[in-house]
Amino acid sequence: MWQLHSCYPFGGLVRQPIYVYLSKEININVIRHDGSNNATPNLYKRLGAGYESENWGLATAQEFEPVPRICRLILAVYEDDVRNPQWAPEGGYGINPDWVILRKDYGDNQGRVTPYMIYLDHDHAEIILAVSGLNLAKESDYVVLLDNKLGQAEFHGGYVHNGLLKAAGWVFDAEYEVLRKLVAENPTYMLIFTGHSLGAGVVALLTMLAVHNRDKLGIPRNKIRCFAIASPRCMSLNLADTCTLEEKKLRDPRRLYAPGRLYHIVERKPFRLGRFPPVVRTAVPVDGRFEHLVLSCNATSDHAIIWIERESRRALSLMRDRDDHMEIPAKQRMERHESIAREHSEEYHAALQRAVALDIPQAYSPSSYGTFHEIDVGEDSGRSSEGSSFFHKKRTQSWNEFVGRLFDVDDSACKDWGFFHIINHGISKDLCSQIHYLSKYLFSLPSEAKLKLGPFSSIKSYTPHFIASPFFESLRINGPNFYVSAKSSEEILFDKHNSRFSETLQEYCSKMADLSEKILKLVLMSLEDGFDTLFYDSEFNKCHGYLRINNYSAPERLEEDQVEGLGMHTDMSCITILYQDEIGGLQVKSHEGKWIDINPSEGTLVVNIGDMMQAWSNDKLRSSEHRVVLKQPLNRFSLAFFWCFEDEKVVMAPDEVIGEGNKRVYNPFVCSEYLKFRENNQRGRFEKVGYTVKDFAGIRSQL
Repeated sequence: MWQLHSCYPFGGLVRQPIYVYLSKEININVIRHDGSNNATPNLYKRLGAGYESENWGLATAQEFEPVPRICRLILAVYEDDVRNPQWAPEGGYGINPDWVILRKDYGDNQGRVTPYMIYLDHDHAEIILAVSGLNLAKESDYVVLLDNKLGQAEFHGGYVHNGLLKAAGWVFDAEYEVLRKLVAENPTYMLIFTGHSLGAGVVALLTMLAVHNRDKLGIPRNKIRCFAIASPRCMSLNLADTCTLEEKKLRDPRRLYAPGRLYHIVERKPFRLGRFPPVVRTAVPVDGRFEHLVLSCNATSDHAIIWIERESRRALSLMRDRDDHMEIPAKQRMERHESIAREHSEEYHAALQRAVALDIPQAYSPSSYGTFHEIDVGEDSGRSSEGSSFFHKKRTQSWNEFVGRLFDVDDSACKDWGFFHIINHGISKDLCSQIHYLSKYLFSLPSEAKLKLGPFSSIKSYTPHFIASPFFESLRINGPNFYVSAKSSEEILFDKHNSRFSETLQEYCSKMADLSEKILKLVLMSLEDGFDTLFYDSEFNKCHGYLRINNYSAPERLEEDQVEGLGMHTDMSCITILYQDEIGGLQVKSHEGKWIDINPSEGTLVVNIGDMMQAWSNDKLRSSEHRVVLKQPLNRFSLAFFWCFEDEKVVMAPDEVIGEGNKRVYNPFVCSEYLKFRENNQRGRFEKVGYTVKDFAGIRSQL
């Protein structure tokens, strides 16, 4: 039953209970507000939902930053003229009237949907479509209300609210050409759908329509995002869960699900006599389901957007003050956490005596640090004979036999170092040589030719010198269609048609994708037998890859023993597979802060664990800091293949991986949000990364 909250503008409706939902295919933030009356705790638990989030983690200012301005934009939709506002909150709406592309009110919409606005936010690189909630002071809103009591409709293998779907379909048909034009003119901008109350339900389904018809909009899925503010229920669990057909549809369309990140604004109001500072808690649904989420209730809460905007603004200000005055510096926090981990690791000293690679003679790297044993296959010793025999056996094993033994030999490769070598991988030396030959021509081209693919081009596949390092440049080839990605660069760089470049890269990247799947399953097995079967399909089956062809220019002179070709960093991938030429220069940082050489060896590839796997494994796998140094006045060439989660993936360590009695080390997070964090938080011009996944998502009590 729908219940009237008030006829106050911005008031909207209140339902019992109200659920939040959306598909895993879409980046979503769901915001709910709870202003609670603590005088009646039993009623409060039953209706107010204030205790539902008491065990959630606190949201950070960085992740919550968009919420107040998104709320202000929704408020602006209620204005007849944003240049002469009547309902502006404290500080105004914070929008530029010249950037309002269009606004459609009740007359324009003919009762099909509540008013909405399209706003081009150049300050935040966003194209925003905002839909208001019901304003029952307006008689025309009753038309929308009645239309939204028409029951359920089938949609992509599930059920959705019929009236909300009709409203979303009407908006999409009316505005997709406008949105397509804006996307084409601003290809780097995010496309954001947002709304409040009934408008939140409309934009939730509108977002799904956009995802399923993104060819009409000309935008990739990872550029689409939704903010649903105090949204109503409108979709069945099976649809929200997967967005794919199921053999048997759930009969109850009221069971809903929230796959994205939830933000709960908790505002204590004892006896309704005063307001305490609001606290924002955040969580990702456990196993993807919240059966009973009460977002607002007429007995205890403020559902109105005007209050949500006000309290979210106050909450963000408090978060920023807390971060400015109470936080331990990130570097100091990281260093202390690492030292504690070392002090409590029983296997630490033993691990330092084991190789960074497998027990393969040519995979060991000589080092003045003395942690890796050099093995001369020809020396006269029992160890030599055993090593030679082992080496021969390894060379003749099939891949399946090899991977079966990989972590039986030394699982510290992943867990303590995060680096290891592999052989018998199926990537021929000839294939790598072909790419090297073609790339020499590519990087020898004049800068003006290569910059046609640079950061300010439409393709953006080329990273020039002085972005990451004075000596480093690279070309990126994106999957899953590596041929098309390579072809788009080839057609600009090569004067004559040269399909050999695209075909060679397609072959290499396809083999690397297959190899990545095998290695990733093996990494899961290293955590525990059976984890590959248990988790690969559910957690990693949407992984994708991209290749970076890297060229390190020779320094004109070496004033010291070496110069940095690429600064210290960790990889943001699940795993990275590296081919490096004979020049070498790759170094990994040990627990004690010493740099260890990973010397090249013919026929081997280097594999390292990335940040995503470190977080997903709850720190059981290590994403090590590494760098490239140039020790010779020679060009260095490498191929780095990154195997990554999809952008919308919520990274959260499963309970089975954490283990009974252990604590969760990371808050759940969305991959794309971490990528943005890394891009926006660099310490220095040529230091590739300033912070790590621990800074972004590490649980503070663990730090």
